[in-house]
Amino acid sequence: MSPELADLLGLPASRGVATLEVEAGGPAAAGGLQPFDVITAAGGQNTPSIAALRRVVRGAEIGERLALTVLRHGRLHEMVVRVRELPSVVTR
Repeated sequence: MSPELADLLGLPASRGVATLEVEAGGPAAAGGLQPFDVITAAGGQNTPSIAALRRVVRGAEIGERLALTVLRHGRLHEMVVRVRELPSVVTR
């Protein structure tokens, strides 16, 4: 997360991955994630960037339960999401 986004969200530092949107019915929503949550760790590994978060998720098995540490309104929360296969994305 950029320092500017951290400032906009009122966070003390630019650490973690901000969830700006959460798809209804998706694994993030089912796990309890909300817009503007900041994922600071996944699977016991720090996630200072979207690339780090993607590495953890890609390393997990489909159906695996993945523990997340999430910063919400200045407090840390522990959540669990079930890893699902992403639908194919068409790019033009």
